[in-house]
Amino acid sequence: LFTDKAENSEIERRIRDGVALSGVTPWMLIFAIFVASVGLTVNSTAVIIGAMLISPLMEPIVELPSALPIMTSIWLNVRCSTWVLQRSFV
Repeated sequence: LFTDKAENSEIERRIRDGVALSGVTPWMLIFAIFVASVGLTVNSTAVIIGAMLISPLMEPIVELPSALPIMTSIWLNVRCSTWVLQRSFV
């Protein structure tokens, strides 16, 4: 099972190289931790969910819906162009 496993030091190096704490990300994470701590102290589910929405982990989830209209318009343009090309050769 572990015959093709990389060395632990190599795995750790790749993980550390992939983490970039720069710009707004650390501040968002600190603020999300603070809000989650307040939510746990007050025992408020809504505040904890709010902290999850603030956290940097939500970034890909927020970016996906904003990218969908762009990808849809590109897909429609390609599909329309294909349709025109098909009709021109008939």
